[in-house]
Amino acid sequence: MSDALIIVSIVSIVVACVVLPLILLVVRDARRHRLQEEQRPLKDRIAEIRSDAAFMADQLQAVLDRETAQQSDAVHWIAPVVGYYRKLEALAGAPDASAEEIQRLAEEASKYVRQHRLKGIFVAMEAERLAALVRKRNAA
Repeated sequence: MSDALIIVSIVSIVVACVVLPLILLVVRDARRHRLQEEQRPLKDRIAEIRSDAAFMADQLQAVLDRETAQQSDAVHWIAPVVGYYRKLEALAGAPDASAEEIQRLAEEASKYVRQHRLKGIFVAMEAERLAALVRKRNAA
């Protein structure tokens, strides 16, 4: 019985010596990435959100076009999501967009995604990020 206890202790020590440093590295890298992101100019971060929204809208529109040509009813949820991404793209490109308007878009998109139980649709999160950046831009 004592041999098993020794083996378990050794394995526990090895795991702790390997896993703990890995966790610390992941946390440090995440913090470093966040700090680097925060140092980027607001204009660049807003442009990135606009570009990402346009990309997602184009990709989803291509799926919608392809499935519509095949007369599939499985993609009824895509058109509204494309609309949300297009609105996000337009708001990110508008110099006078208000954070409140962007926040309303985030809430509307979030409600739609929840109601339809969609996974992998991050338009609401991106809109909230844009709203925060616009607030920072307006405060400066």
